[in-house]
Amino acid sequence: MSPRTFPGPWRVDTTAGGHFVIRDANGFPLAYVYAKRRPTVNGEDLTRVEAMVIAGTIAKLPDLL
Repeated sequence: MSPRTFPGPWRVDTTAGGHFVIRDANGFPLAYVYAKRRPTVNGEDLTRVEAMVIAGTIAKLPDLL
């Protein structure tokens, strides 16, 4: 059995709803990062900037290995 890999480079795409999708070089979705359009009262949801930073960090993981 061959090992399963997700070829780099990974990229971050934005969905129609303003969320982020991390995809491998073949376009396979690896992760989704969701954010609220408006900050909530309790502050428990990610803002768009926070979600963008997290998605960018995930996309850099293949380069760190």
